[in-house]
Amino acid sequence: MTLQDTTTGRTVAGPATCDNLNFTRQSYTRDCGPGGASPRRGRSYTVVMSYRYSRDGRTTSSTTRGRPFTW
Repeated sequence: MTLQDTTTGRTVAGPATCDNLNFTRQSYTRDCGPGGASPRRGRSYTVVMSYRYSRDGRTTSSTTRGRPFTW
């Protein structure tokens, strides 16, 4: 997970990573955190989260961005 400045595209915090999150049919959600950041005020930011899931020798990955917000 990273925090990016929406104007410049620069990463201002992170990446924060979480390893060894195991999922089962009974436990299909996990949390990771809390994360911390001290970005400059008066700017617009977005949280970017990437994941990689491996199972039985196959890997799936993706990235998503949250809605921009002003801090």
